[in-house]
Amino acid sequence: MVTPQAMAAVLKHLEERGPVVRTAHPRHRKMLETRLTEAGRETLRLADEQAVRIERRLAEEFAPEERDALPARCVTAIARD
Repeated sequence: MVTPQAMAAVLKHLEERGPVVRTAHPRHRKMLETRLTEAGRETLRLADEQAVRIERRLAEEFAPEERDALPARCVTAIARD
């Protein structure tokens, strides 16, 4: 589980690097709204394209019946954690 402090540190780092901007919430003084910047949206778009390419390459390595079984096996593996 990610703690609020850890998430705040991640968001601060992203803000410093430019993909997100945080601004005070208009009604809730202690809340910061976080939004992607144009650079952040472009980074997300590129990451999504890369993920799709990798997923397709991985899928090519499995026989159809193996691909069909993979989601359930992933759920089983994650459940062991």
